[in-house]
Amino acid sequence: GYAIFLGLRSPHHALELKRVVITEPGKGLGRRVFAELLRYAFEQRQAHRLYFDAFDDNARALHLYRSLGFREEGILREAGLRKDGYRNLVMFSMLAAEYRAVTTARSR
Repeated sequence: GYAIFLGLRSPHHALELKRVVITEPGKGLGRRVFAELLRYAFEQRQAHRLYFDAFDDNARALHLYRSLGFREEGILREAGLRKDGYRNLVMFSMLAAEYRAVTTARSR
């Protein structure tokens, strides 16, 4: 699989996770991949904020993002086009302080 980040040179230290593709979904890789993406964004790139959007009908993905500590910022109504029509996108984000709090709590 692969991931695409935007904003690596952002003066605001805000990284957008544009796309994540996991070649073998359903095998628990999503959680491990996102843990590495978070580590990369906040520890290696020193991001202040990481954000992305997700289709609102992808229950598994939405559950994963919430369980990792991402916060919902709102809905982009009918902002994504699929074969069967327009879909809503949910905006998610995490701040560096939230990342540190989550990783500190998990290491206890």
